Amino acid sequence: MMMTEGEHIFKLMTMRLAGDTTPEETAELERLIQTDPAIRASWDIMCATFSKEDIDNKFRRLDHKPWAPISIKRSGPLRAVLAAAAIAALLAGCIWWLLSPSRTQLSHVTAIQATGGVTLSTTSGQTVDLSHSSGTSSIKGWQAEADSQVLRINSIAEGTSGLNRLTVPPGLTYRVVLPDGSKIWLNSASVLDFPGSFQGSERRIRLKGEAWMEIQANPQQVFVVETEGMTVTVLGTDFNLQAYDPSAIQLSLMYGAVRAEANGRQVTLRPGQQASLQNGNLTTGTFDESVVSSWRNNKYYFQQTTLRNIASVLQRAYEIEVVIDDPEAAEQAFSGLLNQRKPVKVFLDNLQSTTAIRYYFDDKGKLHFK
Repeated sequence: MMMTEGEHIFKLMTMRLAGDTTPEETAELERLIQTDPAIRASWDIMCATFSKEDIDNKFRRLDHKPWAPISIKRSGPLRAVLAAAAIAALLAGCIWWLLSPSRTQLSHVTAIQATGGVTLSTTSGQTVDLSHSSGTSSIKGWQAEADSQVLRINSIAEGTSGLNRLTVPPGLTYRVVLPDGSKIWLNSASVLDFPGSFQGSERRIRLKGEAWMEIQANPQQVFVVETEGMTVTVLGTDFNLQAYDPSAIQLSLMYGAVRAEANGRQVTLRPGQQASLQNGNLTTGTFDESVVSSWRNNKYYFQQTTLRNIASVLQRAYEIEVVIDDPEAAEQAFSGLLNQRKPVKVFLDNLQSTTAIRYYFDDKGKLHFK
């Protein structure tokens, strides 16, 4: 039987860990890791599954372990690491789940479902469904263009006070271009509040949910993003801000500089750094940009993520209610890829086939994990 692309990549990775690749195979894998974010994330997760000592010594301690027979016939260490990788994948739910679902063409029909549309509520009291709008000429005092993907605001009449609200329901994403040229991508189940015009020495907006922002630089007017739990101040930069839960906020900086403030503490980030607010504790670290920004392409990479947090993503991405029947299962961690443009069953079947987690839908359409 011909090997699929996912099987071939998995084979290259396991052989590379075992030190059993040819120079040509090593070069091929390095090229794939450098050019494909999904493969890079898969490789990082596979490496993290094993200890540095085992990887450095090519798994010598496993040379004589009684692993089950494996069809690929090369050196002894390769048999060991392939078996070890298979066991680790079953325990962590990571390698096969990450590789194959993202490359299987199941349907041209989008799997994203949303019962409501993206709505804009203005300070003048108007509400517009942007999901089915071909323009916003009917909005009083606005010069703007809109379609089902993006709202571009050229100007809003002066004299209006208060905040306009853009609401993105579960199952959808949306982009808005503010009058100053700043671009904001909103993830599912997110709300953005913004004024009709930016006055004074700052440009201030409010966010609940998740957004990727590309902010136009203006030293005379800093940009401020308020969330429940954290305030972010920028001059001009690209960053991702996840603030669905006030007790678990993540600010990831790609370019420029930002300052995060929470609970009386301030941290300034450099590109490649991430500020995390967990239960009132503000810390900094690094992050993988391809993982953080993947939601903009309707994909979510999970790296040792608890089932509880995965359930939250499923609720936002597919607008389904999720119940975890077993409290202990909620804290189990898994790694893998969710492709939002494919039916949720694809993701669930892969999760079920590679882990001990089971799922079912009840007669009310609720998704249960057990």
